[in-house]
Amino acid sequence: MSSLLPRRLALWFLLLLQLSPLFVSCEEEKHCQPGPGEDSVKDVCRDIPNYDLCFSTLMADSQASRSCAVDMAPTVVIMLLKNVTSTRKHSLRLIHETENQTERKCLYVCNKLYKQVIRDLKAGVKAARVYEADAAFEAVTHTSRNANECENVFKTRRIASPLTPWNRNILELSGIADHIVRGAMV
Repeated sequence: MSSLLPRRLALWFLLLLQLSPLFVSCEEEKHCQPGPGEDSVKDVCRDIPNYDLCFSTLMADSQASRSCAVDMAPTVVIMLLKNVTSTRKHSLRLIHETENQTERKCLYVCNKLYKQVIRDLKAGVKAARVYEADAAFEAVTHTSRNANECENVFKTRRIASPLTPWNRNILELSGIADHIVRGAMV
């Protein structure tokens, strides 16, 4: 029995050596900031004007809350993509429910804008995953531009936008994503 113990320890040691590349520390991978978890989320959100929203949003996502700063970029772009997708679905529902033709036309324009943004954000997620900050950043800025454009469609027709709360959420999340993509991926 005593001869089995050193042999088992040697086998465990060899197994750990073989698996060690899978456990790359956060610092070794793309200059990622150490300390995944709440401290990393606090560091990332520290300079964002809407700190509370940033912190609660990232901590609510299990992947972001366990990531280092660089790895939060794709996660926050995915969150933005989900938000825009949900907003687009809501706008489609409103198109079918509204009887006001002017409002319906505005909703069609917004729906088209969201469709473009969804395509761009999918490319932005891929870019963020391979640390292509410029492409990811462009997708995020395009998102906020189109959310503003959607609101302006209603303003120019002098009618209230039923999408204002949804677009406001997109803009707030875009601001967070913008900061994280620019700051964490340089």
